[in-house]
Amino acid sequence: MMVYTLLSLLIVCAILLIDRRKLKQYKSKRENVVYFGFFTVGVVLLVMKGMGAPIPTPLNWISYVLKPLTGFM
Repeated sequence: MMVYTLLSLLIVCAILLIDRRKLKQYKSKRENVVYFGFFTVGVVLLVMKGMGAPIPTPLNWISYVLKPLTGFM
């Protein structure tokens, strides 16, 4: 399983090097920050999945936030 994670990280690095050249042409810093933010989140999720760590679903976060509110209703 770790071999696939390392192979995926090598592919991610190659994609990053290719995209970095294209992103240098854009002068908008905001677009670059958003792109690298989403890219970083994707890489972190890829590594977590490769290591076998449980990945939380968005439903867990929603239920955590709304659970205290149900007591008021």
